[in-house]
Amino acid sequence: MVSILVPSTLFVAPMGIVLAILYGHRSWIRLKKKRTPLTTNLMRSPGESLRTRIDDLTQDATFYMSMMPAILLFFCPNPTFSASLKRPFG
Repeated sequence: MVSILVPSTLFVAPMGIVLAILYGHRSWIRLKKKRTPLTTNLMRSPGESLRTRIDDLTQDATFYMSMMPAILLFFCPNPTFSASLKRPFG
């Protein structure tokens, strides 16, 4: 019986100590009662500037991706047109 009790105590005791430390830290934070540094209402919600930048980049990427087929068609030579051209050195 003692041979089982010692290893199980050595296994459970550190977990109990860690849980006690976490519980004490949590209680200490509650007792401290920090007040918020924000004293007035915010002009924008948090992350609003980042959201507008992401929206702008998304619009730019959408525009470029939608224009890619048109650009490829514009620069792609027409096979019937290029076959009718005479090559000057050929």
